[in-house]
Amino acid sequence: MICDEEFGRLKGIFMSYTYSAQLAELSVNGFQCPPSGSALIQRDAWRWVANPVSTQCFAPVGVRNPPRLLKATDPAVKCSCWGLSMHCSYEQSVSVFQGVQKSFPKARKIFGGYVANVSITPADGACTLVDRYGHFDLHPFLTGSLQSRISSLSAIP
Repeated sequence: MICDEEFGRLKGIFMSYTYSAQLAELSVNGFQCPPSGSALIQRDAWRWVANPVSTQCFAPVGVRNPPRLLKATDPAVKCSCWGLSMHCSYEQSVSVFQGVQKSFPKARKIFGGYVANVSITPADGACTLVDRYGHFDLHPFLTGSLQSRISSLSAIP
């Protein structure tokens, strides 16, 4: 993991964020998007996708579901809408998906019914802190190419 003090310097080495204009709009009045504590890291991550996998599978909520973004009033929620939802493990990803599916029957249609494993590198973007469910957001750089680095694709039971 790259320390916070190195984050700004290293971010400048890589390309800008894919959604830099949207992130800049949110980064006002002391709010920062991606949030402080985000880091450029190397780790395996799991993301819900469709099969076959398309570029749309790696689009954030702000692109895939604009009404959800427009409904959000909290800047932190809006910021998250421009990140790619990821999980730290296959098990956590499946568990969260199954919980979502209980209250949202169209989950498979909207998110896909598969979990893709991908190796994230510091060149891919900034990762937020992991929450208690193993979830974090990846705010991608323009240089990122996650779809081409999927190492496994598993159906969600």
